[in-house]
Amino acid sequence: MKLKLLLALSLCAQSLVAQINDGGSAPKSQKLSLSAAIMSHYQTTTVARIERSSDKHELYKIGQVLPLYIDFANERSNAVQTPDGLIWRTKISSNGAKALSLYFKNFKLPQGASLHVYSADYKRVIGGFGAANNNESGLFATEPLAGESLIIEYFEPNNAEFQGVLVLDGVGHLLEFERSGGRDFGDSQSCQININCSEGNGRTEQRDAVGRILVKVGADLGWCSGTMVNNTAQDCKPYFLTAMHCGLTTSNTLTTTADLNQWIFYFNYQASGCTNPILEPSSQTLTGAVMRAHSNDAGGDTGSDFLLLELNNNPPSNYNVYFAGWRNTNTAPLGGYCIHHPAGDIKKISTFGILVTSGAWGTASNSHWEVNWAATANGTGVTEGGSSGSAIFNSSHQIVGTLTGGGSSCNSPASGDAYGKFSYHWGSNGTANNRKLSPWLDPNNSNVSTLAGTYAPCATNVNQIAQTQYSLYPNPNSSGIFSLDCPKDADLLVFDALGRQLLSQPHQAGTSYIDISRQAAGIYFLQIQTPQGISSQRMLLTK
Repeated sequence: MKLKLLLALSLCAQSLVAQINDGGSAPKSQKLSLSAAIMSHYQTTTVARIERSSDKHELYKIGQVLPLYIDFANERSNAVQTPDGLIWRTKISSNGAKALSLYFKNFKLPQGASLHVYSADYKRVIGGFGAANNNESGLFATEPLAGESLIIEYFEPNNAEFQGVLVLDGVGHLLEFERSGGRDFGDSQSCQININCSEGNGRTEQRDAVGRILVKVGADLGWCSGTMVNNTAQDCKPYFLTAMHCGLTTSNTLTTTADLNQWIFYFNYQASGCTNPILEPSSQTLTGAVMRAHSNDAGGDTGSDFLLLELNNNPPSNYNVYFAGWRNTNTAPLGGYCIHHPAGDIKKISTFGILVTSGAWGTASNSHWEVNWAATANGTGVTEGGSSGSAIFNSSHQIVGTLTGGGSSCNSPASGDAYGKFSYHWGSNGTANNRKLSPWLDPNNSNVSTLAGTYAPCATNVNQIAQTQYSLYPNPNSSGIFSLDCPKDADLLVFDALGRQLLSQPHQAGTSYIDISRQAAGIYFLQIQTPQGISSQRMLLTK
């Protein structure tokens, strides 16, 4: 959830990134004015160095995880007893870091406990994290906090059902946070085009599917891109598609289950308009995933270079995540676009024309689409390190490939890029379920060749109504009264961004009016239910 302004702090500040938390509470020590709380101090012993390849096909590295072991079980004597419970604070520093992140090997907190991470001046605060962040793996990680030091604060209530377990075994030392606010904001090349420029018109749903990943592979940290993807069960299972090479070490060893549980996925990291903002925009994050399938090809050497993950948590409704549709046939797209995070920057869009050819990255023939970028109204978008794993969409807004690599740059926009074909991902990298997309994205064995995308709440019937069969207007809407033209009898349900049902009414073939004028401005979701299927449509009430 987005953090609220921390009015309890002497300096009003707003965190730019929000993992799933308790709503953005202030650290307990601030509520109690506990300025004299005992604090220990830990210093890392090694300064990280980055050896980054210029090859777009390799992980775009931004830092390293340095070993630092802290077990709260050994620190409880340093905690301060307050009327409400224990408070423990410790400071961690790493000289020369542009930002720090935390990697826990064991994280299990009782209800009512909270963990905050903040800067010494309280201008940057993340948390509070609690029982909602517990995972059966016991692993947890926090998004980076700009600066070369941070403070961890843990609060445990007196009536806790068990003693919290906090075992830190690594600190992410990031060197590429070079702009004010950090997170590689503003570091992409000058020809890149922000997603909310005119090139993104009509592509907002696909925009809402794309995310940035802070990847951990062993001791290395880096950026990649990827996309939430729909499946024929229409159950909002949080599948996320990226490139296999994002999860490989320099010796082509695949990332571990433990590492994946500490990957951080960023959504809605984008400019609100076309121009580059001066201040970094906010974003929302989720931590951890499990591997479902991959191409087993050393990142495209013998196949199509894909990695399918399932996130550990469903994206909260207010993240407004879209589950993108796809086409699994080997049909060359007649134009389309890519949405990505070049150099880990805010979300960008690149557009290609009809000159798409079939080729290979390595030895697997016809495994990739060769794409050349086109000049558009606001530039000639290309790809960079950090764009790896991002999807290309055809002119029907369906995923048809994921980025492996290539030579495009602002200095050489005519150089092509290679995208592993979605059709090759579907079943050509191997026969086992963990080598292809089909068992995961078509669990009903429906054998469909295309699938539309959807926002949550997802349908539960594979026979989804095609969006071409109905029209909802005006949308956006300032009055709150929407018109639905649909040729089928249906039941209409409206949900708010938290998934709460607000309205239910019947629809007879023809036109119905949906009145949500009493609701506050925001995003709502219309679910159209017929015997033939279910479809979901986002409604934007502007007032």
